[in-house]
Amino acid sequence: DTMIITSNDPSNPNVTVHLNGVGIAPLVSLTGTVTDSLSGLPLSNVTVDVTDSVTTHSAMTDSNGMYTVASLAQGGFTAVFEKSGYVQKTATGTLAAGQTQTLDVQMSPAPALSVSITSPMDGSVFNSYPIAVTGTVTNNAFVTVNGTPTTVSSGTFAASIDLAERTNTITAVATDLYGQTAS
Repeated sequence: DTMIITSNDPSNPNVTVHLNGVGIAPLVSLTGTVTDSLSGLPLSNVTVDVTDSVTTHSAMTDSNGMYTVASLAQGGFTAVFEKSGYVQKTATGTLAAGQTQTLDVQMSPAPALSVSITSPMDGSVFNSYPIAVTGTVTNNAFVTVNGTPTTVSSGTFAASIDLAERTNTITAVATDLYGQTAS
């Protein structure tokens, strides 16, 4: 591109400037509200990660479920919304140069997590160790029994644990991919 600048200098009335390079497009903002899909209530403390053509930007929703991510590059984006106890939500789209785009999102509560020991029964007495502990779990969760990791398959878990010669408590703790724990 060429730019001609007029001068007050009679000996050099016009100056021609040649411009080379790439212009920078105006930056974009993404804003919106995150709500619970069942109740419609706003969700606070939702992590919002937006990846544009350059980098990933992060924000957190406020007490009204609102967020704003500024300084995004124009073009395609992916937005990921995460909150413990909710199913992760991903949205994609295209951001136009110099505009603020609204993206409202509804997040679904995660299915309830439950874990229970089916064997041994409460009050059982054992004469040999280790003992086999089995049970059921939902949400394909990771399970520990007295701190020992178990094998989980098709909603059941199993572990072999050592106990001391006295009255013992056996505790199963489950943690799922939604950030929920149950025992």
